[in-house]
Amino acid sequence: MNRELGRTRITRSLGRTQVAVVAAALLALEGGTLSSARAAEPLMVSDFVGTQPAVNTPWSKTTQLAEGVSNTGWTRSPQVPAALGHDNLFAFLINANATPTTLAEAVSLGHYVSVTVAPAASGWLDLSGAPVSFGVDRLEWNAPVSYAVFTSHTGFSADAAVFVSPTMKKSEGAPRSFAFQLPATAAWNALTEPLEIRIYAFGSQYRNKPTSLTSFSLGGRLGQTPKTRLQVGMNLSGVVDYSTDLPFVDKFKHARAWSTRNSDGTGAWDTKLGGALPIDANGWPLAVPFTPPGAAKSQMVHTTFRLPESGTYVLFFEGSGRFRVRGAGFNHLVNASGPGSRTLEAVASNVDYGNPIQTYLEIYETSASNPLRNLRVLHSRHLGASSVPVFEPLFVERLRGFSPVRFMDWAETNGSDLVHWQDRPGTEWYTQTDHGVALEYMIALCNELQSDCWFNVPHLASDDFVLEMAAMIRDELAPGLLAYVEYSNETWNTQFAQGKHVAAAGAALYPWLTPTDALQRFAVRQQVRVWELFADVFGAAFETRVRLPLGGQAANNYVNDRRLAELADAEINPRGLRAQGLSIAPYFGKFYRGTDLGAGAPGVDQILEDARTHLEGTVVNRLVQLQSLGKAYGVQIWAIEAGQSVKGVDASVQNDATFVANMIAANRDQRMGDLYDRYLTLLDQYGVSMAMQFSFVAAPGKYGAWGGLEFLDQDFAPKHQSLLDWRAGE
Repeated sequence: MNRELGRTRITRSLGRTQVAVVAAALLALEGGTLSSARAAEPLMVSDFVGTQPAVNTPWSKTTQLAEGVSNTGWTRSPQVPAALGHDNLFAFLINANATPTTLAEAVSLGHYVSVTVAPAASGWLDLSGAPVSFGVDRLEWNAPVSYAVFTSHTGFSADAAVFVSPTMKKSEGAPRSFAFQLPATAAWNALTEPLEIRIYAFGSQYRNKPTSLTSFSLGGRLGQTPKTRLQVGMNLSGVVDYSTDLPFVDKFKHARAWSTRNSDGTGAWDTKLGGALPIDANGWPLAVPFTPPGAAKSQMVHTTFRLPESGTYVLFFEGSGRFRVRGAGFNHLVNASGPGSRTLEAVASNVDYGNPIQTYLEIYETSASNPLRNLRVLHSRHLGASSVPVFEPLFVERLRGFSPVRFMDWAETNGSDLVHWQDRPGTEWYTQTDHGVALEYMIALCNELQSDCWFNVPHLASDDFVLEMAAMIRDELAPGLLAYVEYSNETWNTQFAQGKHVAAAGAALYPWLTPTDALQRFAVRQQVRVWELFADVFGAAFETRVRLPLGGQAANNYVNDRRLAELADAEINPRGLRAQGLSIAPYFGKFYRGTDLGAGAPGVDQILEDARTHLEGTVVNRLVQLQSLGKAYGVQIWAIEAGQSVKGVDASVQNDATFVANMIAANRDQRMGDLYDRYLTLLDQYGVSMAMQFSFVAAPGKYGAWGGLEFLDQDFAPKHQSLLDWRAGE
């Protein structure tokens, strides 16, 4: 803007003191180096001209109020009475003792006046390095001699002042003005919440000593946030028997992998001999009972799964044998011979996806000549239809609109031992909890949702595996939907098997590099190889149908820089393939260690405040660096795992019942939803183009509260609602 014209426009109707204060604040920006200063303009200039402003509160008269900014008007703390009889000043009284009050005492006693400013619902305030000015007029010898400014953004503890004035002399009776700048840090960018500003008065002696505010101005920059720009996707939790989303209509697809038990009922509930169980090509037992080598007793097999609602279910089966199925309301011993079914009347109170009916199935006898197989468990409402849906309609309904959908946990990517295509689980495998969900189901879900897919390739996968995977995606994923193809997950993380593999292979292949650099180079090499194989399969459609993410680390820009630089090396990237996005996981929230619980577990308020502090500090600083890196290499920044990550990292914290309860309560609090709003705004503001909540549905526990929903049919879920609101642009 033209600062000279702006200065003239604002100050025409102001008194001499106000003119001086506003001019000083704007002049402080001339030639400034702050990015926000280049576009700073007055957002609010308060005008105290009128009859007893401090009596007629809230006093909202302004000389200048930028379009898109609102204010609540100036008010006094309940502990601060108005000084009567003073026009054209916001005059108030401070009560003290014979000893001059300190700043800490003023904060404790509530000796302040305040105003709150806010952007419009779709806007934000950039106050990084913003100019602030105010004028005071001490109206008596023992009136306060010092003034401190605090904001709700930094908090109101005694050590959180953003400005403390020099101490005035008691003999100074003339008006005095002060000008300063708010901290020039990224945390002051993109403020979307109302900002309360308090001015504390201290250094006063004796009772009822009057002082006054004569002027106030706040500069900065106002912007509009296009909430629909940030693409919001979703990570799905792994499919296990204790899932709280149970996505398949056929509930037996969530059955736990076969367990074993002594046939005579003695001993452990699981003798852990399932690895010796004779099975067919789809995992169905071929011989029960069976006696593994070295076992003292013959074994039967059993499993468990859950029913998320009361009502009538039907268990379908093929083959011959003897088995029992039992749960709340039913207990059936079945002597099967050929295709058949058994009705299960599941009856229990307060049943939902968060409190399902545990169901057990035990196979006592079957044989290879006609083994029990193809067990399915369907709710009666799905019977009689021309075709039974694969996925629960509620699961599809609540997931619809999020894109991409990331299947990292569905594929059991972390620690996967899959090498050959023929070893992967298919749709005919007896359960989808053993070695992950079939790729066909991932594709089918995206087709039904009309959402893009994010696939993770197992770190040990052979070239043939990758080629077959690419061909299936090419042929079965609906036209117009994108396939994001990532090599494994968090390959920098040597706590995972894939991280250990990449580190060892890199060290062997590049012994002249440091272990860290060798790991990064090998990870890029493998990612490029996956892209090359997909390119071979997709041919001319590769560029339009496949997206290329390069895995990075939100907390370590060295890893990101090394990996992006390695892509330019023709030795490992001879085709010159370019990553389109750097994939990172910029979670927010504090990790608590045992030392943090020295005075007891933090309460809900403290956990939320710690999360806010981490978001506004650490996360913002990382986003600034990532934005710069993305621009330097010409890649987008994709937050492929996003959301809060409040958790205990020490066993002592994870096992502290009070901490776990408070952590879960904080995640259920509406204020966590508000933090999500702020988080998404910051991701958008710093150029992140995609954020994928981790995760869709997951029950909370001692290791964290990761789900936007705790269970599929949960009503009040502030984190999930925030994602919906953002996606809708609300």
